[in-house]
Amino acid sequence: MTLSLNNEYGGGLVQKLGKKSTKRWPSLSTDLPTFDEYLLGCGGVPDGRIIEIYGPESAGKTAIACHIIGCAQKAGGLALFVDAEHALDLNHARTLGVDVDNLILSQPDYGEQALEVVLAFVRSRAVRIIVIDSVSALVPKAELDGDMGDSVTFETPVYVRRKGSQIVEIKQVGDLYKKEQTGWYKKTRSWEILTHRGWQSLLGVQKKLNVHKKRIRYTRTTSGYVGTTEDHSLFVGGKEKSPRELKVWDRLDTVSLPAFASMNMCPSSLAWLLGFYVAEGSTPRTKGCNRFEVCNTERLLIEKCQKLILELFGTSGDIRIQKGGGGRQPLYVLQIEATLALGFFMQSCITESLAKQVPYFVLNGTAEVKTNFVDGFWHGDGNHSSSKIRQFFNNSLSVIAGLQTMLPQTTVVVKPTRPKQVTLTESIGASHPAEIRQFYDGDIPRYLYDVCTEAGTFVTLGGIICHNSHMGLQARLMSQAMRKLAGEVSKSGTIVIFINQVRDKIGTTWGNPETTTGGRALKFYSSVRLEVRRLSNTDGGQIIDPDTKDHRGHRMRIKNVKNKVGVPFRETLCDLLYATGFDTRKDMVDYAIMTGVAVEGTKTKADEGNGVPKGWLGFKSENYRRGDLTNEPVFANLSMEAFKARDERLALAAAKAEED
Repeated sequence: MTLSLNNEYGGGLVQKLGKKSTKRWPSLSTDLPTFDEYLLGCGGVPDGRIIEIYGPESAGKTAIACHIIGCAQKAGGLALFVDAEHALDLNHARTLGVDVDNLILSQPDYGEQALEVVLAFVRSRAVRIIVIDSVSALVPKAELDGDMGDSVTFETPVYVRRKGSQIVEIKQVGDLYKKEQTGWYKKTRSWEILTHRGWQSLLGVQKKLNVHKKRIRYTRTTSGYVGTTEDHSLFVGGKEKSPRELKVWDRLDTVSLPAFASMNMCPSSLAWLLGFYVAEGSTPRTKGCNRFEVCNTERLLIEKCQKLILELFGTSGDIRIQKGGGGRQPLYVLQIEATLALGFFMQSCITESLAKQVPYFVLNGTAEVKTNFVDGFWHGDGNHSSSKIRQFFNNSLSVIAGLQTMLPQTTVVVKPTRPKQVTLTESIGASHPAEIRQFYDGDIPRYLYDVCTEAGTFVTLGGIICHNSHMGLQARLMSQAMRKLAGEVSKSGTIVIFINQVRDKIGTTWGNPETTTGGRALKFYSSVRLEVRRLSNTDGGQIIDPDTKDHRGHRMRIKNVKNKVGVPFRETLCDLLYATGFDTRKDMVDYAIMTGVAVEGTKTKADEGNGVPKGWLGFKSENYRRGDLTNEPVFANLSMEAFKARDERLALAAAKAEED
């Protein structure tokens, strides 16, 4: 079997490891033994692996990468530094041991270009190490060409629900942004939103000033209606297209509208009254105003509302007549100071921005409740077409979206003369539910909004899938790059180091709020992930010159949060001196203490301890100050003994593996 597969696909596809499995992974030594032997566990930075170094600013991420480059150059290899941040200080790099005259430097214009350079050098096998600084600076070309966050208008309706609940609501994007700004929203993180992948967590809503004066492009299909900027993408046949690329008769990709819960909170008569109020009721000037007011040209409908309010809430009001000018019919107006119960139901029909909406208990009500609400709305703001089919009119897209969920088959119509008014028509036709019928350019809004979800999409009126072409673009770019690089890096034996930055998660209350940029792909494809943090001043993070009291450097803590070539979750301390680079001699002394070659003194006046005075180090039955051990020839003897202890430990482990 092995021979046949190797003959078909090439030698080395399938092989038996044998004794090779007990050998250490080939690596590049960094002259920092605590880093190489203890932290990584394989004697250095592993060859043919992807490594991620991340941490906060000024921690020393680039310094570690430059130190490793210097070690690779001393070993006779070439190095490529991809300076995506365009901020490499060559003088500082020279201090850290980099031979800048033989360093290959690339300063790409955008992320795709940088990753293509990396892939080309990996395939060429011309360099020993490649450093990318940094992932957050790998900006996708589409992001540079466009303007981030420009998507939809304030009134775009979306389908949301609270986590763990089956009660679906229809909200305007702008109202979700207002909720996001409150402490309640950030504390609970309670919303889920309908996407092309089903219900996903709502990560946030972005609001941005329309500084480039972008005009909204409205797209109307047979069953949907959406207004977006050119940066925003819609789907046709699974492919993203901007509104300018779409054509009439194209069929947009859609998803089925969500399944609503069934709750019996509203009687049928109240549903009819609320439907009529959504159609003909006057919107209060403030959210807290509880003045119920409806008007219509037919007195019988107003009298029916008056009667229903008296039966349901025990309150009533007078009907006044408002004469119409220019031959128009008189208008009958019913105005009532609402009770607490009537005020609650009235406010449920009004959004945070004082627009009309279908109440959530109607959307999730029984079939009878929905039928009565639609009937009440039609009596208030509907008519029959020439073919005796009901039509519904409203300026609020949230209302149209709510009615659409309650009617089996509908068609959306927008008149060019009245673009703000949307007509929903009951239809029996078999046309495609999302066939584009009409385009027109709208106004230039002052603000634009973008919905951030885990899937990068959201669903709006008619089940249309909206997708911001920038949303998650860098994560998708890194995911594609990892798929291409992983195999090539292993074959070539090149060390690829990605330097990454940290960001704060949105709305995190418990747990670690930090995350890295570029999505999750790099976390999975990295064999080693190193977290670098500078110690605080109270923990001895500053290295002070004892004579001049100047700040000479800082001490950093390095932790391997992932390690496929050694023991994970270890951490070590390294000293970075700004004038000379990393203190390799001090690190050797620390490693000698780890291996037991040198011991830290514990002897005091009251306790004999290990026989070595406290503050001193014992080495070969003699006591030394820490600084004395870094001087020749004691240091050479110390290094030899430390590595000898390491070799004995490795030989013992190999012998045990042979026995097993």
